[in-house]
Formats: sequence, structure tokens, C-alpha cells
Amino acid sequence: MIRRSAVCILIAATLLAQSPGRIPPDLRFEVASLKPAKSPEQGYSIRPAPGGQRYVATNCPIKVMIQAAYRVKAEQIVGGPGWLDTDRFDMEAKAEKPSTADELHVMLMNMLADRMQLRFHHEKKEMQMYALLVDKGGPKLTPHDAANGGDPWIEETEARFLHTNMKATSAPMDYLAFRLSRIADWPVV
Repeated sequence: MIRRSAVCILIAATLLAQSPGRIPPDLRFEVASLKPAKSPEQGYSIRPAPGGQRYVATNCPIKVMIQAAYRVKAEQIVGGPGWLDTDRFDMEAKAEKPSTADELHVMLMNMLADRMQLRFHHEKKEMQMYALLVDKGGPKLTPHDAANGGDPWIEETEARFLHTNMKATSAPMDYLAFRLSRIADWPVV
């Protein structure tokens, strides 16, 4: 059993709506395993698995799990012990039934609170950000049937040096903004 606790502050950029809205806040994984990682490598991965029933992290710092759960950049997490950045964990979590990405993120939030005694509060702070806005001519995106069962997915490929192509499938705009934030110097809303 992991007996660590963390207190952090999540800073929300003005206009940033990160809360999942209509999702019950008490969602929990049916079963979850969170263990110190055995791999000495520096790389990590974290994502909901296809099918909407599992969430997997490999060699992942808790701070990155917080970033994924709350869809924030590292700079928006203030405070907490140093091990949030340095200690790495493997996680395998399973929901009772297939769930949306937002539901899985709420389950991840609750697992971090339960297992790591994560406590935080939100603060508002003015900070630099990028805002995605609809063109005055209206949106040009076309809804389509999901090719992957409705799981949000964004595939990134490097086109050439400092150029990245992204192809989104079933991805809501807040997820696209989160993924863009990961490669941008400021949060994207």
C-alpha cells in the first residue's frame, strides 16, 4: 500500500472550464492497481485504453497523472512534495462498465484522492494563454460517425522539424485544447 499524501493547488486560467459538468463526482474504478514503477527509464505513458473501460499508466509521475486527470499543464499545479515529479508509478484501473473519457478522468481524480490522499484547491490567476475561437464565418468542422467506437483519440505525427500534424477522431474541443497545451508554451482554452 502506498502511504504518501500530497497537497497541491490547481490554477485555472481565466475562461478555463475543466470540470466535467454533468458527470457524477463520486465515480470510482471497480478495481485499480497503483504501484511504484520497476522501469528505470525516463519515458512514460498514460491514457484511457480503447473501449472506455480501462485507464493505464506506465512509469508515470503522479504530477503527470494529475495533469491528465484535470487536463492542466504542469505550470498550473503549484505546491506539493518533490516526489510528485520524481517518483514513477504503474497504474492499471478498470471501470465497471464502458465509460466516456470524461468519466474515466473523474475516476482517475477520485483514485488519486483515495490512494495518494491528494488534496487541492482551485485558485484563479491571470496568466498567458491561447484561446481557440470560432471564426466569424462559423465552424468548419464536420461531425462524423466514430471510427474507433467513440473513444477520443488524437494522433500526432511530426511532419518536419518543429511541425506537428494532429488528426483527431471523436475528440471534443476541450480535449483538443488539452493536447495542444501539451506542446504549446501556454495553456490552450
